[in-house]
Amino acid sequence: MQGNPYILSLIAQTGVIITALLTFINQMRTNKKAQQNDKILLELKEQIEKDINEKLKENEKNNKAQKEATIAMLRSQIVSKCETYQREKYLPEYARYCLTDLFKQYTTLGGNHGVNLLVDEVLKLPAIKIEK
Repeated sequence: MQGNPYILSLIAQTGVIITALLTFINQMRTNKKAQQNDKILLELKEQIEKDINEKLKENEKNNKAQKEATIAMLRSQIVSKCETYQREKYLPEYARYCLTDLFKQYTTLGGNHGVNLLVDEVLKLPAIKIEK
């Protein structure tokens, strides 16, 4: 095909320009998609962080409730045992060990409430029952 070299050159240049424009448009689409993907990833990251923080707060609340319940149960057991052995007026060695261990766990968890005074009094009891 022979034709005007000027027109052939213009057609070739137009082809180059169209190719460059298409390449540019594809890059813009890719950049736009990348920006959209970045935005989606950022939103996902923020949602995950929010969910994790909510779960952590819920776990902290549950842990606190479990700790307080454990302290209350230990306190109840300690007081009950102390009252029993105060009535009996003696504290066998096995019970002394059990009471000491319960009280240790109770204080480790943060329990107080004056129970130490009761425990101290009971620990002063003799290990065997003294008949009068």
